[in-house]
Amino acid sequence: MGAVIHSSGNSLRANSKRIIPPVDPTGFKGIFLFGDSVAQSVRNYAGGADLVVSGNPVIGSDGQGLMLREAVDYLTTAFTQDVNTTIIAMFQAQAQATFPLSTYPGPRLGDATKNDAVGTGVQMFNSAGNVGVHGFIGTWDGATPGSASTLLTSPVPSAAPAAGSYRMFGVRSAAGAAPAIVTVDDLVAGTKSSRSAAAGQVLDRTTRAYRIGSSYQATAQPAVKTLGAFIISRILTDAEMATMYQWMKGYWARRGIAI
Repeated sequence: MGAVIHSSGNSLRANSKRIIPPVDPTGFKGIFLFGDSVAQSVRNYAGGADLVVSGNPVIGSDGQGLMLREAVDYLTTAFTQDVNTTIIAMFQAQAQATFPLSTYPGPRLGDATKNDAVGTGVQMFNSAGNVGVHGFIGTWDGATPGSASTLLTSPVPSAAPAAGSYRMFGVRSAAGAAPAIVTVDDLVAGTKSSRSAAAGQVLDRTTRAYRIGSSYQATAQPAVKTLGAFIISRILTDAEMATMYQWMKGYWARRGIAI
């Protein structure tokens, strides 16, 4: 069955069973856009499994986005980290530590089964005092059972965005030959940064499913307004990332939000 795309930004989400992105749709596993109602927001517009709700997230006061809270009110996807992955999160900046989109388990890293791998995600205002928005992946030596999963973050965090401003961040990571590389895109600022792991370090994938609005840590944080997320099992090009931003910028502008 073909998908229908409506020209109106307000009708697109409410009336389409699927949404076709403005770039090659290959690899799009999750397309999530939040607003109108919680029931509407959990829908996966890529056609895959819908989101699972934990806690009691509510719609933003303007009818857009979901108010999600670390470890309390969040959404869990049906998807784990692929060999090649692009993730994108859209959220409202606040001065607190939180994970708009991640599989991060907390500080205990590395065991014989690799179940504590760092994973990948976007982190806002980390607890180490390095204030800003980061993207990260986990890496390991690829050979030693139980070796620690090492956090590989963006070289320089995005400058601390003004509280209340809307951000759109992407993280691109690939397995392949060592060393692993993470590329982090601040799509609002139009900038990207890449960092290579130490020699011999490869991407450390996790078996945990992506969460939106929370990591796997247990410490609650204040609620953050989250607009949506994309999970893609391929590496988008720079041009595709820019196109995705322009698409979402126009979409949310029609709903009264400047991103």
